[in-house]
Amino acid sequence: MALLLPFGSLSIQLPRLQALSELTQADPSSAYNHINCVQSAQGFFNNVRTPATLLVIPALNSLWVDLASTTHRSKHPVAQTLYTMSVMLTVLCELVCVFVATVAGTRLMAGGFDPMSSDAVTLLVREFELPYLATHLAFVSGLASFMFAIGLRAWIQFGDLHGKMGRVLTLMVAVTLANIVAYFHASINRFHFGLPGLLVRFLVLYLKAFGLLGVLSAVSIVWILVLSYQTITEQLRDHGTPTGHLSVEQLPSLKPLTATEKAAKGDARRGSTHESNAGSTPRRAEIKRS
Repeated sequence: MALLLPFGSLSIQLPRLQALSELTQADPSSAYNHINCVQSAQGFFNNVRTPATLLVIPALNSLWVDLASTTHRSKHPVAQTLYTMSVMLTVLCELVCVFVATVAGTRLMAGGFDPMSSDAVTLLVREFELPYLATHLAFVSGLASFMFAIGLRAWIQFGDLHGKMGRVLTLMVAVTLANIVAYFHASINRFHFGLPGLLVRFLVLYLKAFGLLGVLSAVSIVWILVLSYQTITEQLRDHGTPTGHLSVEQLPSLKPLTATEKAAKGDARRGSTHESNAGSTPRRAEIKRS
């Protein structure tokens, strides 16, 4: 786009979202540098499938954890809802990553495409752009969701009982998560808009590949977000804010016992033991006579 100015013209180049395959087309003059990249492409799917599988294991173990059973304080329903949803999202995203990587690896072994390319990424973008983007997004989304669950668990576990420790652990997770997202955004140098451009490109490829099923899936995701928002707002309306619900007044008393309280507690324990032994003596006599 050119702007006419009194002293001349100013040309402005507007950014344009382009397909990944358009940006990675090799120069025909460098065709002699092309090699068979099938093995390297298979290595990519194998490498991303292994950590995704390992991440599913702790996520499954944490999926149905009741937060009230692991902390000294009562939990807020919103905290439980967010924790369960984030862990469920981790499991689903990582399973999708494993599935897509396995299917794409099988397609690579089947052939039927040009295996010659300058590098493995160019081959994947040219021949398997949708599986390549789906694997990336599923793995990173699952990892980010799992880290969010870890930060939420740290806040619930130590938020009021050890306020500074809770803030330290939560801040550590938040900083790490922000750096992961920032690094992933910076590494997507094939789009003018980084991560948003990758999401748009993936959505376009997904709708083009699956048609009506893709539209129904997108509508279902929007409906899931709406229902989740309605659930959280209802819980906040019924139970108040998490800070008010998880107040220090509701925590058990952790002050040390005095000498008098310790003595009384010891006498009560010895009295209960004496009563249990006295109650068991007649029973032992009956067993001996029989």
